[in-house]
Amino acid sequence: MFSNTIVLTVNSVAKTLVKINQDSYASEYLLRDTLDSYRLKIRHTVSKRGSVSVDRHNVELVHIVYATTTAAEINRKVYLVFEQDTADVMVNEIAALAVWLQAATNAALISLANWES
Repeated sequence: MFSNTIVLTVNSVAKTLVKINQDSYASEYLLRDTLDSYRLKIRHTVSKRGSVSVDRHNVELVHIVYATTTAAEINRKVYLVFEQDTADVMVNEIAALAVWLQAATNAALISLANWES
């Protein structure tokens, strides 16, 4: 089980989100500031792929930058979903994708944001 706080580093600044809800196989964390808020949700479900049971894991981060008198509100969302056979523990593939996305000063992320494929 994850702890009651999760620290995310955003643009070199540590953001401490506090658990505000936990039920069944889900948790929700929140950091609300004067300028913005961060909400992190962790969810788990089980489904079927044919006759095979599949575990589905979802982590979602929403960052809202509040509106000011000179700028409109900005909503940002990023999430990761992975599915694995119930009998499997898939870690290496997720780690490889995360390293690729972050490698070379986020070059792949910048390319994706620029519609490259």
